[in-house]
Amino acid sequence: MTRDLKIGMSIGLLLTAAIAVWLVTRPSLSAKARVQQNVLKQLPVRQEPNLVEDLPAPVDEIVEEVTEEQQYHVVAKGETLSLISYKYYGTVNNWKSLLDVNREIIQNPKDLKPGIKILIPAR
Repeated sequence: MTRDLKIGMSIGLLLTAAIAVWLVTRPSLSAKARVQQNVLKQLPVRQEPNLVEDLPAPVDEIVEEVTEEQQYHVVAKGETLSLISYKYYGTVNNWKSLLDVNREIIQNPKDLKPGIKILIPAR
């Protein structure tokens, strides 16, 4: 082989290795991450009703105990705690509170079994 060919092949191999390392260190560029981002963008954010505006006047005279019903979610195939957190709270950052409340059911948060029923804690 000629010297130019050896140099060209070496540079090509070096560039390919550099690009591979760059792609591996960027998890947001993986196909799975892009699919999850697209799914999260398509989910509607659940809006809480404004209870203060719905109350009749005067508010000082109304004394009622507000009880919240417990809310549950059945895990579907491919769902993560972050995705469930986004569905109910509008942010993926509350996955730890889901894990804490459901610690008896969920041993490994990365291995959610489809069909299990988890408790969704109130905000």
